[in-house]
Amino acid sequence: LDFNVSAAAVMAQIVLDEHGNPDAAQVAQFGAMYVWSTMAVEDTHVESLSGGLSNKLFLVTHKNPAPGELHKCVMRVKIGYSGAMRNTTWEPVISALLGAAGIGPQIIAFFENGSFEEFIEGTTLKYEQLSDATLRRGIAQALWKFHTGAVLPIRKQPKLFEDMRSMVADSQKVSVTDERAPQLQRLLAIDFNGEIAWLESYLLRVPHKLVVCHNDYQEGNIIQSPTGLRIIDFEYVNYNFREFDIGNFFCEMSLLNSYNKPPYFVYDKSKYPSREEREGFIRAYLGPDASDADVAVLADSARKFSLASHMIWSLWAIIGCNTPITFGYLEYAEQRMAAYFQIKGDLLAGVGATAS
Repeated sequence: LDFNVSAAAVMAQIVLDEHGNPDAAQVAQFGAMYVWSTMAVEDTHVESLSGGLSNKLFLVTHKNPAPGELHKCVMRVKIGYSGAMRNTTWEPVISALLGAAGIGPQIIAFFENGSFEEFIEGTTLKYEQLSDATLRRGIAQALWKFHTGAVLPIRKQPKLFEDMRSMVADSQKVSVTDERAPQLQRLLAIDFNGEIAWLESYLLRVPHKLVVCHNDYQEGNIIQSPTGLRIIDFEYVNYNFREFDIGNFFCEMSLLNSYNKPPYFVYDKSKYPSREEREGFIRAYLGPDASDADVAVLADSARKFSLASHMIWSLWAIIGCNTPITFGYLEYAEQRMAAYFQIKGDLLAGVGATAS
């Protein structure tokens, strides 16, 4: 951080227009402030890389950098809900440590609503690629490396259920005045606190292991680079149960989160991995020496922890429903909670290993 820069400049935010794009003049100003020795607007090229529901990524290129300086980097701008799930206090430290350890992209600088990061050559995985069994094994192995390689100087206790309860409180403050009001009313009629109490009691009796979790492990947060799969986007990283990360990924295999027609996502529970596919993922995750029993236990636990995935992302969607992002948040919450109740019913009834 350049301590000669005024406090007002340090705290400035990158502003996105109605189309989700930044102003090149402001990018040049920030580039000169945080990355390059100088940066004129005419030397600045900004290209949108991807647009998720929590961040927008832009490739910033300096057309004429000074000798020894970077040619390009990634600018990450935070968007959407940033409440209990997002580790806002420790996020810069976590991202910097994971980058320094080679687990994620190296951090160049932080600003109030985002960061400049190392540009990793490669392409973000696409939803359609998840049907590739070989790629899924690589995704499982990358998650194992993340879980076993990351050690962070933060609270080493899970915040999963604590975050859920905070999010319930936040959800009670949400209101809408348009045609979505009946949807919101139906969702807020759910006894979330009662469900969370049951869920916590149920899942803590399931075999589990505490690790550093990504907590949003899905194809959009994995880059296929020349050196292998690289994990990005660490705003939700915290100590949590590994079974949650795996169960969440299984849920994401049913979810296309970026679709060009309303409600701008597709939930297809038929895409939820079969028992054979789940155990294949777990075997790749644990490694070739894992016993069949170990694989079966973890696969079963991950399926049960998918309940927590449906619950927390439903709450996230309710709270985020008024953000200026084109996405069917309340439809998403309804479908995730419908899946939650279906799985809960199946588990309590002892129904099959292939339920989503």
